[in-house]
Amino acid sequence: ETGLAEEDKPLHRWLFVQLGPRRQVLGLVVHHLVFDGVSASVLFEDLHALLQGEPLAPCEGTYFDFVAREQQYLRGEDHARDREFWSNYLSGLAAQPGFSVRYRAPQGLPSKGGKKAFTLDPGARERLAGLARREGRSLHVLLLAGFAAMLDRYEPSAEFLVAVPFANRMAAADSRVVG
Repeated sequence: ETGLAEEDKPLHRWLFVQLGPRRQVLGLVVHHLVFDGVSASVLFEDLHALLQGEPLAPCEGTYFDFVAREQQYLRGEDHARDREFWSNYLSGLAAQPGFSVRYRAPQGLPSKGGKKAFTLDPGARERLAGLARREGRSLHVLLLAGFAAMLDRYEPSAEFLVAVPFANRMAAADSRVVG
């Protein structure tokens, strides 16, 4: 069976396999409509705790509380203001040459993408974290700004868009909610 969220297809699949008396494998495929990456982390942490015989971490909120706050936001003035801001700020972006919302690389062309892993030494990390604190930003935002500055050095006249996933879990009670 292939595909998720297609007509008549499930949004998730789970498979539990007993390999031996004390060895099991749980395989799962879940569409992002069911839950986000934060939810996946919570689920795996909870499964690990249960397998270790440890108590589950407390969850202060519920998915229903989260949805209620989202619905309140969507009906409010903040949402209208945010939507107008981002619509204006990003207007015309999809119409720019070379920027397709649903981009598919032409067949036969090699990928020019890549990945470069690196580790900051503790001293450098602490200095960057200190700079982020002084500027009232997160380390993530500071590193993202550095990435954008590096892209600008390679192609100063080009405009580019950098996107990051965002879980929208602003309330502390939502940190362990799955949904």
